[in-house]
Amino acid sequence: YGDSGYAYVRQRYICATVANGTWERDIARNNVDGVWTWTYGAWVVSGRATSWRDLTIASSFSAYSNAQANMPKYKVSGSMVNVRGILTPVEAITLGTTLVPLTSGAIESAFRPEIESTFVCQGSGINRWTLTIKTDGKLYASRYGTNASVEAPTNAWFTFNVTYAI
Repeated sequence: YGDSGYAYVRQRYICATVANGTWERDIARNNVDGVWTWTYGAWVVSGRATSWRDLTIASSFSAYSNAQANMPKYKVSGSMVNVRGILTPVEAITLGTTLVPLTSGAIESAFRPEIESTFVCQGSGINRWTLTIKTDGKLYASRYGTNASVEAPTNAWFTFNVTYAI
C-alpha cells in the first residue's frame, strides 16, 4: 500500500514450533530524487499465545499449601508474559538485599525479559517483598518486610502475579 512516492509492505513470519509465534515487520520503499531505497522495520510479535507452563520451584521454597493452583507458572499472550504463583519458605528465612532463588526452572528463552525486571509484591499481613525476574528466566526473592527485612516464617505468603512485555 502507499502513495506515489512510497510503497509499504507488511511481512509476516509464522512459526508453529515456537508457541505458535507470529512476527511482523514493515518494509518501506521510498523514492527520493529517482532513487528507490528500502527500509526494513524490526520484527515484532503480533500474535501468539501459550497455555500456562509450570516453573520448577527452588529447594528453599514450596507451593503455598502444596496446591497445584499455587505452583509458579507463566503464560504468553501476544507480546506480554504473565507470571504468577504463591510460594512459602521451606524453613524460616530472612531476605535482605541478596537475591534468593524462587525457581530452579526458567522461563523459556523466547519469553524472557530483555532486562532484569523487579516487582514489589504482597507478602503475609503488611509485609512486602521484591520479585526479580532475571534475563536467564529464573525468579528470585529479596527484601521481605515492611521497613526492614524480617524473618519470613514457613507459612508466609510470597504471592505474585506480574506482567512484562517481550
